[in-house]
Amino acid sequence: MTTYTEYRYLAEGDYVSTAENVKKDTGHNRSVGKLYFPYLIQRTRGDRWVVLNRDYKPLGIVTREHVDYDQYAILLKMTAKIANALTYKATGVELTGVEDESIYFYDDGCNPFGPDSQKHWPTYQEKLKILSKLETVITR
Repeated sequence: MTTYTEYRYLAEGDYVSTAENVKKDTGHNRSVGKLYFPYLIQRTRGDRWVVLNRDYKPLGIVTREHVDYDQYAILLKMTAKIANALTYKATGVELTGVEDESIYFYDDGCNPFGPDSQKHWPTYQEKLKILSKLETVITR
């Protein structure tokens, strides 16, 4: 039996592969991009946000089980300007301060891991730069 490995183009000259254990743990094939890269950030309460992958799990969590987002939430000073720089929505987002408020980085039409990844990766990469510069405080 051949082991499953999937290669996806991410940026010029860069390739990543998924591990066989992802398929074993989840029962389906998922790319590293869909599991370990941000799809959205979701407010849990107050100024606490959790960064989620395409499976709506915190980054690095590979499971079918329910995950308590509060255990993985971090404090972020989210402003409307930052939220609108992160969202894929042309209309932007309006921060309401309610729980479960979400900021999506992409959808199926601009998926940086989809068939047109070369086209959509640069925009997604800019969003990652913005996210990576946000200051956080980890609290328990």
